[in-house]
Amino acid sequence: MPTKRLPLAHNIATRDGGGINNFQGSIFIGSSTLSGNSAGNDGGGIFSFDGPVNVVYSTISGNGAEISGGGVAALAGGG
Repeated sequence: MPTKRLPLAHNIATRDGGGINNFQGSIFIGSSTLSGNSAGNDGGGIFSFDGPVNVVYSTISGNGAEISGGGVAALAGGG
């Protein structure tokens, strides 16, 4: 999922990934701002499970999560 010059602000997720929620995909974010997003569990700005996250020339600020990763939560799958 390539993303450039994207403002993601003030989004709310009851579980994971207030701004972006990724499951086993690839994320590339460039020249973007993720701010003021929130998640009930993990990854207020970005949540990624079992997939790479690349962020360049971007701002991730003022995001929150109840459990972990206010800005970014990147988890690896088991099995």
